[in-house]
Amino acid sequence: MLLELKSILAKDVLAELKNIEFFLNETEILEKEKDKYPMFSEFEKKEPNFLQKIFNTKENKEYNQFEKDKSENRKKIDEIDTQILNRYKKNKEFINKKDDLKSKIELIKKAKNIKDLGIEFDKSISILKENNIPLVLSSEDTEMIENQSDYNSLSDCLLVHKTRYSPENNIVKCTTSSGAKVTRSFTIEDKEYEHEIEIKRETVHFSINGEVSGHLYGDWDDCKYVVMVPASEVPKEQIGLLATQDTALKGDVMLTDKCYILAPKNEMEEIKNKNDKLNIVGYDGEYKPEYLKTFISSLGYRVENVGSWSWNDKESQDKFNVLREKTGIEGTAHSYSKLNYEDNKKTSANSLSNIVLAVKNNGLIEKEEDIEKIALELMKNKHPTIGAILLEAYGFGTEYMGERDFNFEYLKEEMKNIGMNMDEKLDAIDKNYKNNGIASIRNDNKIVEPSEETDDKDFLEYYNNNFKPRKEQLKNIKTQNDLYTAYFINSALKEIYINKDIDKSKEGLKALVKDDKEIIENYVASLTEKTESNKPFEKEENLKEEI
Repeated sequence: MLLELKSILAKDVLAELKNIEFFLNETEILEKEKDKYPMFSEFEKKEPNFLQKIFNTKENKEYNQFEKDKSENRKKIDEIDTQILNRYKKNKEFINKKDDLKSKIELIKKAKNIKDLGIEFDKSISILKENNIPLVLSSEDTEMIENQSDYNSLSDCLLVHKTRYSPENNIVKCTTSSGAKVTRSFTIEDKEYEHEIEIKRETVHFSINGEVSGHLYGDWDDCKYVVMVPASEVPKEQIGLLATQDTALKGDVMLTDKCYILAPKNEMEEIKNKNDKLNIVGYDGEYKPEYLKTFISSLGYRVENVGSWSWNDKESQDKFNVLREKTGIEGTAHSYSKLNYEDNKKTSANSLSNIVLAVKNNGLIEKEEDIEKIALELMKNKHPTIGAILLEAYGFGTEYMGERDFNFEYLKEEMKNIGMNMDEKLDAIDKNYKNNGIASIRNDNKIVEPSEETDDKDFLEYYNNNFKPRKEQLKNIKTQNDLYTAYFINSALKEIYINKDIDKSKEGLKALVKDDKEIIENYVASLTEKTESNKPFEKEENLKEEI
């Protein structure tokens, strides 16, 4: 950008300087032109006498010619003097301007940023556009402008989002919207089984007026795109957290024509085709932090060094804190926020449901005795344990210090998404968690025996039939949470076993004559009679609808 601007401005200044020098040269030429018309003062001729005039002698003729030449020369000189006089004021002005232009050329040569060039950012963009030159940062653009700010309003703040993915349709998607997934695995009898987890993060994160710094939980050095959004362009209700090192915007972020993206110059056209409103700024070679600093400062913002928990400049941070308090927006670190707490619950719920789905899809439950065997194998897995994931889905986990919502609503929804209604089982766990005391669930190494009068008949049956007779052998069930986790896993795997015949027969059902309800009903009835539970009957209507 700077190199192109210097070239354009220097060209314009040199053109103006050339015109001035041409004008001044013309004046000098006019001065010299007077020398062509001498007044012959040193060669004054003697005036002819009376007889010479009467007879028009040679002397008289020469004298007359001399006077004529003298008069014409005087006239020419007067004309030149008039021209010089008319140019005098402009001549003096141009002499001064010539010196100014020469100084300007030197300033352009030495300029390290657009401020040194004496132009505003908008003007620099106009200059580049007028000359059909794209906005590209190069090795010349590494000197930022030392702007100052009192941070009186959000208009003093530029949100900066480093990313590995360029936006599309003028939208920066949150992790949930983008469908981001990670692959995890669990081990059953020394064999690994992979499953995907959908990352339920419904926020987009920005630092303010500077580049996010790497820390224990993340590093963005390999990100080649930087999206910049003026904070004043974001609806206030969308700002979930307002912090210099980590501002969280809820949901997807819509980009306006006031927003910019810094990207490799060879991708500028492609990004523009996908984002018609977004302003594209290219850069040469590999990304450099200096490019971002230069550009932020060129926009007029004060550049800040962003630390792990705040700006490094205490004075600036203190000013920002006053501004944040005025806005009334929460400034908690994301890791301690309700937003992060809810996202973790959702992600853990998705993780647990996908573990169950992977067991089902890998055909690990073929006979009834597989249920307990696979459940106990799953309980052996570490980092994290199934129990830890269940607690996260319930509302434990994260460093959130506010009031927690202990429930299994997200897990219920995720289980339904894989075709399992586990509401009753999860409600039983929820009730027992709360009856035994939420605070002690994680640390309590004691198994509390359920009362015979409990309403949770399914749990009581599981406890009496599975755990109580063999608790010495079940080495992976040592705490109250282990017990409820085993109960959940057993219940989910039992659902897989009960429904496997129905699942396998769906294609067969679809092949039946669609309008022959009696055949369908008989077929369903024959399947459900083979099972030990009435659960398949609950699916009959769904199967009919599916057909």
